[in-house]
Amino acid sequence: MARVTRDDWLAAARQLLIEGGFAKLTLENLLAQLGVTHGSFYHHFKNRQALTEALLKQWRKEMTLDVVAKAAHIGDAAQRAHALIDLGNRFTDQTQLEIAFRAQARLDPMVLEYVQEVDELRIRNCTEMAKGLFGDTPQAATIGRLAHAMFVGSQQMIPPFSAEESEAMYLTLLELVQHATQHNKGNVS
Repeated sequence: MARVTRDDWLAAARQLLIEGGFAKLTLENLLAQLGVTHGSFYHHFKNRQALTEALLKQWRKEMTLDVVAKAAHIGDAAQRAHALIDLGNRFTDQTQLEIAFRAQARLDPMVLEYVQEVDELRIRNCTEMAKGLFGDTPQAATIGRLAHAMFVGSQQMIPPFSAEESEAMYLTLLELVQHATQHNKGNVS
């Protein structure tokens, strides 16, 4: 029997979450998938809560911190927005993971805390981009929240929007806001 690493446990747990949410993420399913004993699990994790927290930390890093960092070096806000749309569309397997975490957040205070933190980070990033496009206005904060709400909402659709549909929505939002901003500037005397 091959030695199972912590990363192996996380990958298996992540796959179970993607396939069936927290209902499918059981120790029995993990043991069957990895072909190991209970001792291996407890060698890497104190309990299921510790495994869940490790998954949440991984999700926060990969789907928020890393994505924001990859786009941060792009100086032009419009190009950064396009880069974020593209990066988000590359992580299609993440949709089910997001759905699982958001559903579990209603039941588990620790998961709720991570989901709220991720949402705050993403909204802050979207708002900063909106400020780069439209200036530091209350409207920029609303646009930032709207962009994130579109991201979360599009994942909750059954079936979730495709990458092409999501990109079209974001580009349409960007065009509408740019048009409205130009129109409002033209009406100011």
